[in-house]
Amino acid sequence: MTATEASPDTTFPPAVADAVWAAVDNTYSAIAGEKPRRHPGETHPACPCVAGIISFVGNSPWTLSWFLTSDTAPVIAQKFTGMEIPFDSGDMGDVVGELVNVLAGEVVAQLDRRKIPAQMSLPTVARGSPLELMPEKGYGVVQMDYTSSQGAFWLRLAIAGKCKGAFHRMPGV
Repeated sequence: MTATEASPDTTFPPAVADAVWAAVDNTYSAIAGEKPRRHPGETHPACPCVAGIISFVGNSPWTLSWFLTSDTAPVIAQKFTGMEIPFDSGDMGDVVGELVNVLAGEVVAQLDRRKIPAQMSLPTVARGSPLELMPEKGYGVVQMDYTSSQGAFWLRLAIAGKCKGAFHRMPGV
């Protein structure tokens, strides 16, 4: 994926992005004991990773995918479950599905605080080496890059019709 310059026509809804950022801070802090650091512009290598994917319906349908590398996923899984879980195990899929479900629940709560209606779907998990999710044509995609002492991870948000097929990274703070 390559980043393109954002313009007013290619901006993911700011209130939704803010809700996702707040949800990541709250959820990750509860799991790992620290806030992750936004790290815009991170280039992620074509490496083995796992992603928890969940959809939202409300004003506009959109999806959130939480990507964890093969190095980061076992560390986060152990923080979350208290047990060692190998990256290649079936249990890793269960844990990542539950992690994205917890994050999505917090996203819905954050959206509710902003008076934005949303309901979430059941999670889906994908694993690959490398893993590339490819949205339908006409979807806009943004990426939110993070780093922490547990490792790097990123979120990919895709929304139909709002971003006119653009890909860009959300700015960090």
